[in-house]
Amino acid sequence: MTWVRRNWGGIVSAVSLLADLLGLFVGIALAYYARYRFGWFSDAAPARFLFLVPVVLCFLGSSVIGGLLLGLYSRYRTAGLLDRMARGLGMVAVGSVLTVAATFFVFVDRIEIVREIVLLGWLSGSVFVVVGRSSLSMILRMIASKGLGVQRVLIVGAGAEAKN
Repeated sequence: MTWVRRNWGGIVSAVSLLADLLGLFVGIALAYYARYRFGWFSDAAPARFLFLVPVVLCFLGSSVIGGLLLGLYSRYRTAGLLDRMARGLGMVAVGSVLTVAATFFVFVDRIEIVREIVLLGWLSGSVFVVVGRSSLSMILRMIASKGLGVQRVLIVGAGAEAKN
């Protein structure tokens, strides 16, 4: 048994965590870009993006905490599209709510800007997380069809389990 086969569950959990972090980061970056590029809101962009670094880190961290609370990284299991969507949306919603609550005390003078970016980040992050998780599930199914990550089971008998 190779190292990859022994640690397959941990590898899948780590890759899904990285995929979620990437989707959330792309979502919050797209939210920042959309917030100031299209002029949907009245004020001008801040001089630097650095004032949002604590917000981005809080958003990423609290979303991962939400994913841990929902059991997304404990073990990989095959789930349907609606289950993946519900858990992904729940993870990003928990992250958004915790981020708005945390930044309420930090950005007292610029809270509207932060809330708008977190709202747009929730929308775009949800899309990217759901697409990322669906892509990862498709890739894992292709890998499983090749025999990696699959455990062989011998069923003795002719009961209902043997027939399915």
